[in-house]
Amino acid sequence: MTMQSILKPRNGQSVAFDATVGGIKNSVKFASPQIGIHTTEDCYLKFGDSDVTVSSSDYDIRIAAGVPRDLETGGYGYAAIIQQTASGTAYINEWTSRKD
Repeated sequence: MTMQSILKPRNGQSVAFDATVGGIKNSVKFASPQIGIHTTEDCYLKFGDSDVTVSSSDYDIRIAAGVPRDLETGGYGYAAIIQQTASGTAYINEWTSRKD
């Protein structure tokens, strides 16, 4: 039996993150409520509007380095990311319904 995904990649972004107070945000608003993300270093992420901020005590999810995650944005268009211990890069793909 072969299974095919009902989702396919749409837009991709990479976001370099560090210890910047409030976090670094994606520059292009998400068009999809589902994203795939993996990071080169451990980080904290929080979804929100264009003014969203994140800290080590106020975040939605901790993402471990090298572990791909599929996440729901909760209807928000932006994510703020801050490092846990070292700066790195987050690679983000938006997902959209497959229309084959």
